[in-house]
Formats: sequence, structure tokens, C-alpha cells
Amino acid sequence: MDRQEGDKSALLHAFRRFLAWRRRQPALIQGRLEPLDLPEPLIGFIRELEGQRILALFNLSDSAVTTSVVPFGTLRAMPESGCPAKIHDDAVDLPPFSTYFAAMTPIGAASPVPVTAAEGRPSTTMLAV
Repeated sequence: MDRQEGDKSALLHAFRRFLAWRRRQPALIQGRLEPLDLPEPLIGFIRELEGQRILALFNLSDSAVTTSVVPFGTLRAMPESGCPAKIHDDAVDLPPFSTYFAAMTPIGAASPVPVTAAEGRPSTTMLAV
């Protein structure tokens, strides 16, 4: 651990940055949890509190997965979580054992800033919601 303390790119510091980001997301701390019915190897949920809605998707496999995000409406990627993913054509690429967080447009609210497209497509999996 002492070696990681001095290395700002070490996993220790990435985890600390993630935890600090998570503490700034009221929906992730205290929000209502809505589990999603997703095909393997994905799991996910939506957390919502006082208008803040966050989509969390997790790829539990050792293979990359591409999945549609169309069922979730307008999303704004949250790369500040430290969990960036490639977004393209209403889909998200999840590398092996990765996570994707996105802010969802609250019901009845204006759309958030659209997600930026990126290239590249691993295997394809569609969400079943």
C-alpha cells in the first residue's frame, strides 16, 4: 500500500476517486433501487432520488459486450465516475469486467447533454427490460 500511496495512477487512488465521486451522487447513496432484468453477463440497476436518476450497468464477463441503451431514453455518460465506456449509435461498449454509469433524464424534464459517440463494436447483446 505504501508503494501505491506515492503513485497517483495506482488502483488505490482510482478507487478513492471513485468513492469520492459516489459520495457526491445522492441517488447512489440514498436513492430508490430499481433492479434491471438484463441478459447474462450483464447486471444493472437504476437509482433515483429527488429527480436524480442514474443508470448503472456492469459486465461480469471476461469478454467485451455491446448493449443497447435505447430503452433508457436520453442518457448523459458520467466518465467522472472513473468508469468510462464507448458510446455509439444508442449502444454502449462494456469492456470485460467493467461498469458504466449514466445520468438519466428525469421523467418530465428536459434532456441532458447527449452522449458523445465513439467507434468500435465488440460482441452484441441487447437489453431486455
